[in-house]
Amino acid sequence: MDNRLTLMDTHCHLDYLARDGTDLQHVVDNAKQNHIKQMVTISTKLNNIDSIKSIAHRFHDIYYTVGIHPHEADNYPECTANDLEYYITDTKCVGIGETGLDYYYEKSSIANQQRLFQEHINIACDHNLPVIIHTRNAENDTIKILQRHYAKSPFTAIMHCFTGSQYLSQAALELGFYISFSGILTFKNAQDLHYIAQQIPDNKLLVETDSPYLAPVPHRGKKNQPAYCYHTAEFLATLRDIPMSKLAAITYENSLRVFPRIPPYKDV
Repeated sequence: MDNRLTLMDTHCHLDYLARDGTDLQHVVDNAKQNHIKQMVTISTKLNNIDSIKSIAHRFHDIYYTVGIHPHEADNYPECTANDLEYYITDTKCVGIGETGLDYYYEKSSIANQQRLFQEHINIACDHNLPVIIHTRNAENDTIKILQRHYAKSPFTAIMHCFTGSQYLSQAALELGFYISFSGILTFKNAQDLHYIAQQIPDNKLLVETDSPYLAPVPHRGKKNQPAYCYHTAEFLATLRDIPMSKLAAITYENSLRVFPRIPPYKDV
């Protein structure tokens, strides 16, 4: 393992790990031992903001986002961009989301999901922050909303935990968005995803864990943690037939570009 590598886990849920009684100091230490020097812990609902903000301020190299997962949309039927704006003045808040559309589980109405998704995009446009997008069984509507808003006001976005079609990846890339791969990429049955991951331009690649979910091989089935982002990055380097050092440099540079509020890592 090359000690010079620097990676960023662009999407994890450290508050979920803390809620399960996991020692976050151990999680952070283990991550850094595996070259994951910075992490972004992601919001899924407004009543967990205080928790993730506290985590981000406890650890020097952890940052956070503000947003409402589409599963939670029915719990926020009147939430607007103004309500989200209240939370983003903190410099450690680096993005908006996760937001988007999920028609698979039908936990919230399509109408509420779409309305809230658009409110997230509005606030991201107003403050030049990236939108972290979750989409499942909703590719056409996701693309339509993104294209419509981008035509009015360009913005930056991450297609988080990408498992979609080539059509979705191409539509996202045409808007200049980033494609982030999780541990799912390492699964043997993800052959279609392997092909897509080989086609993404270098300057649009990101890696993440989505921990505590979706642990990569060789930890599949276990509770995921940011340290395991290394395995996804290593697998992606092999898929693209490039050295791990190059893959790490590419994805880290992209991470800093997509999250302009995050400063380059310094070993203090």
